[in-house]
Amino acid sequence: MDLYNLAIYLGIATYSFLLITFLIGMRVIKAGFKKHRFFAIVTMILATLHAGSFIYMSFFE
Repeated sequence: MDLYNLAIYLGIATYSFLLITFLIGMRVIKAGFKKHRFFAIVTMILATLHAGSFIYMSFFE
């Protein structure tokens, strides 16, 4: 798997976690604040990796 495919999969995972975090925050999915915070932290980590991989591909490859 090359870096481009990894970035695509990271983007899909990031959007999925962002959607779940949003739905928990809007109380569509019933979960506590700890789960909401967990999903938010994972979303930020995935988004950072996703953006970092595209920045790396744009400037250093």
